[in-house]
Amino acid sequence: ELPAVDGFGISLNGRRLVVKQALAPGQVAHEINQRESKGSAKADRREWMHLLNVGNITEGMAEWEDLSLSERRQRQSSQK
Repeated sequence: ELPAVDGFGISLNGRRLVVKQALAPGQVAHEINQRESKGSAKADRREWMHLLNVGNITEGMAEWEDLSLSERRQRQSSQK
């Protein structure tokens, strides 16, 4: 059996377990409503979408000429 790693919680047969607190039956509906009011993950992604291409350097840009040949090859292969 693998040794427990500090900070990774509970493990059983080498698999990480996620343990959550039990809720009372009346509290479940309240928790669901609270989660829905926070917003969807899609809206959260949309909020940060403008950061997707920050720092992106492509061919034809002035910064492209400053890159070494190996860096150019890596960027070209990662875009495929």
